[in-house]
Amino acid sequence: MRLRMTRSSLPGFIICSLFLLLIAFQSVSFALPDGDVDGDNRVTGIDALLILRAYIGLDAVTPRMVAHGIITRIGPDNKPHPSGTLSLADPLLVLQKAIGLISWNSTDQTPDNQLPTANAGSNQTVTLQSGQTTTSVTLTGSGTDPDGTIASYSWSGTPTPAAVASPSVTLGVGTYTFTLIVTDNQGAQSVPSSVTITVNPAVAGNQAPTASAGSNRTVTLQSGQTTTSVTLTGSGTDPDGTIASYSWSGTPTPTAVASPSVTLGVGTYTFTLIVTDNQGAQSAPSSVTITVNPAVAGNQAPT
Repeated sequence: MRLRMTRSSLPGFIICSLFLLLIAFQSVSFALPDGDVDGDNRVTGIDALLILRAYIGLDAVTPRMVAHGIITRIGPDNKPHPSGTLSLADPLLVLQKAIGLISWNSTDQTPDNQLPTANAGSNQTVTLQSGQTTTSVTLTGSGTDPDGTIASYSWSGTPTPAAVASPSVTLGVGTYTFTLIVTDNQGAQSVPSSVTITVNPAVAGNQAPTASAGSNRTVTLQSGQTTTSVTLTGSGTDPDGTIASYSWSGTPTPTAVASPSVTLGVGTYTFTLIVTDNQGAQSAPSSVTITVNPAVAGNQAPT
């Protein structure tokens, strides 16, 4: 007697075949699986069976099945080219992948967006100068994103800082907490990061130090140069103590020494120096302007 396969018996035959193959072969794990419709981070015969059941109408087609189970065909680029509709090719391709007969490049799938990280900077303690009631403090915030870029900065606190990485706030005596949240280019927000700023009253009898950022300078690039190194000539004096630290601001940010070097291209730059004495009093800011001109046409560099 010959067995005759009818159209109505075909789905049952395919299901039985998939079940037998599932028993016979070990499943294969993939770092970025395509065909993983059950969400277990593996491509197995179970995935192929689920796709087949949905194809023949036994189960509903889920959004995950649409995203991970519609393969349609593997192109010359070794990537799936989904048509948007389940076909009999889908469970067969997934089954072949599960048992190791074929594989394809699934890096065209978009991974989940990773959250950015906010850093509100280190806690700071500052001391008012004699006669001061407030002082300006710069918050040193930053943000990083492992799979994109930082699109915006949002600070909270009193007073509310500007929505930039390193805003300045004017503070009186007291303790202040500021919190930073960053948002990446895909709209994901970081976990909040906080910083505490403590402002102490002026030390009785302590005289404030004086900062000098040096004289304004103009430099001209040599022929063929696009940048040049410029050394800032900062200094500080204190009538009743010593200078404990130097703090520069500007772009690019100089290192925290008296005379740091910065690499500059054509343009005009302003750098500001504040010095702190051994009793914690800060100087008034002192600024210097550096102008970098382009190379003069025809000017040859000295030897």
